[in-house]
Amino acid sequence: MKRTVTSLLFLALMAAGPHAPAAAPQPAPPATQPAGPRPMPNDYLVLLAKSIFASHKQTASKQSKDAPPPEAGLALEGVVGDDATFVALVEDTSSHKTVRLRVGDAVGRGHVQRITLHGIEYGGEGGIARVEVGQTLSGGTAVVQAPDQREKIHHNRHEEASAR
Repeated sequence: MKRTVTSLLFLALMAAGPHAPAAAPQPAPPATQPAGPRPMPNDYLVLLAKSIFASHKQTASKQSKDAPPPEAGLALEGVVGDDATFVALVEDTSSHKTVRLRVGDAVGRGHVQRITLHGIEYGGEGGIARVEVGQTLSGGTAVVQAPDQREKIHHNRHEEASAR
C-alpha cells in the first residue's frame, strides 16, 4: 500500500507538470557595496586644488597642459661681448623680437644668473638651468626658421636699428 500511495503521488506531480505552482523566489542577498560613490573625506579635499605630484608647490591649475610656460617661447640666439662683459641675445619666437640681456635682467618668469660665451644660466621657478645657444629657456630646442624668413627678419631689424 505504501508503494501505491507513493506511485500515485509521483504520477500526480508528473501530471501537474509545468502548471504546478512555482516555488517562491528567493530574496536577493543583501548588497555588499554601497549604492553610490562615497563622499571624499575632508582631509583629502586639498587634492582637488593641489597636485601631490607637482614640484615647488605649484597648484594643479598652474599645470595646465594647454598653455606652455613663457620660457618655451624664448630662445637664446647667441652671446656677444668681450672678455669682461657678455650680452645674451634672446628672441621671443612669437613676435620675432630679440632683446639684449645682461646678468640680473628679468626675462620670462626668472632672471639671467650668469652669461658665458656658450650660453646662460637662467634662474626661474624650477631653479637654475643651463641654456645653450639654440635652446629655449625651458630647455627645449628652438624652432628654426627657413632662411628666407630669417633674412627678412634680419633686414627688418637692420632697418629699425638704422632708423634710431
